[in-house]
Amino acid sequence: MESAHNRSNSLNNQTMRSEPMSRISGTHYDQRVTLVDVKPTHLLDEPSVRKQFEWTRALCEEKGWHYEIFSGGDSTVLRNIKMISLGRRPERLPPTVVSKAREELRDSPLRLSDILNSRPRSLNKDDWYVAILSLVWSGAARVDMKQPLSTESVLQPSEQEQV
Repeated sequence: MESAHNRSNSLNNQTMRSEPMSRISGTHYDQRVTLVDVKPTHLLDEPSVRKQFEWTRALCEEKGWHYEIFSGGDSTVLRNIKMISLGRRPERLPPTVVSKAREELRDSPLRLSDILNSRPRSLNKDDWYVAILSLVWSGAARVDMKQPLSTESVLQPSEQEQV
């Protein structure tokens, strides 16, 4: 039987998915690693998807990682999570960008378009957008996740931010 390592090398030139697959990995407090494949329910039984899951599971087992498949959840919420996840690494931004975004949202709810338009001219537009999303990702701001995220979405500072 082919090892997961050899399968990994053989996959460099192959596509085994019918559409992009999201992967989320995380390290737990006890240093366990979990890798989660995210795929819509209607695609779970496709042979190419099953093959990808089997390959990933074998690779995770070889590395001693936990492996999960997630397919549930409201599609709007999942789309919003995917968009907001752009803000999951604020440490990659210039140091003052997130703090400036937090200041803009500190006192009252704002539509996303309003906070986007409040960007200081000295800041990069993309960095500003990611900084705003990082406030939601971190819990410093809230938004209705059951509604599609748009420029009309209202961001509210979390209670701990209104100090």
